[in-house]
Amino acid sequence: MARRFGRRHAGRRWITAAAVPVAAGMALAMSVPVAAQAPAPTAASTAKSGAAPCRTTCLTPGDHQLTLDFRGTKRTYLVHVPRDYTGATPVPLLIDMHGWGSNPGEQRFVSGQFQQSDQRGFIAVWPQGQDNSWNGFNCCGKSMENNVDDVGFLRALVDTMKGQANIAGDRVYASGLSNGWSMAMRAACDAADVFRAAAGASQMLNQPERCRPSRPIGITSFHGLLDLLAPYGGNPLLGFQSARTSFASWATINRCTGAPVRGQLSGLSRTETFIHCAGKARVGLVTVGAGGHITYLNLDGVNIAGYIWDVAFAH
Repeated sequence: MARRFGRRHAGRRWITAAAVPVAAGMALAMSVPVAAQAPAPTAASTAKSGAAPCRTTCLTPGDHQLTLDFRGTKRTYLVHVPRDYTGATPVPLLIDMHGWGSNPGEQRFVSGQFQQSDQRGFIAVWPQGQDNSWNGFNCCGKSMENNVDDVGFLRALVDTMKGQANIAGDRVYASGLSNGWSMAMRAACDAADVFRAAAGASQMLNQPERCRPSRPIGITSFHGLLDLLAPYGGNPLLGFQSARTSFASWATINRCTGAPVRGQLSGLSRTETFIHCAGKARVGLVTVGAGGHITYLNLDGVNIAGYIWDVAFAH
């Protein structure tokens, strides 16, 4: 079932990092204001023509709300098809996941990937976690408690998108915020045959012993020094690694050697990247100096969505 969104947000300029105080980012916790959510769906329509190969409903440029029946449960997701998409050539696919207690509309609004989709020509998907949560490694909510098969759902979602649009099978990526980043990392561990790389913010791997990807996979994590919900230094009571321990865990998983290459971004933000890893994978940590839990909204002016495509997904 497909629904089209109005283009209410399509022309809106992206929020500049300097426009939102870090304290406000912390107060947002796992979500953004209701007013920031994606517009409500309007009348149902069936997307027509354009994609090749296309097995079912062929998507056209614009915004869609779709439903996937996965193991007897209806799972919903938002899709943005870039304005220049014709279906003639394969395009990348990004699955961008919301945090615990949030939803696809909020993640679509805050992550910056909606704008990147039109600029760079990839299709972006924002799926809904059951009970607004994902079954990541040691995070979070009812999906983790009920051991929901979210990896299976993501596999089915990617396969469905390949049937509805001309997707480049070797350029499928995962991203997310907080619990959504935890889920994206689990997808990197359990579905490396589907995802080429993953990049996201404000969570850690937490249980590296459970991560056995079928091949080396690129990982870039963004973490704010002012994060109070998933502290940069970790939280043993919650079973959260520190950001640096998680970084080291990924370097071990990808069999990286040598010291990471270090760089400076704007403000107090800095980068560290292992560039000598098995399978030419890269493992990166971006420490956002003036960033809280909603790391996209940082005072250092770090454009996380742009960095993901310029650096993390460039290899």
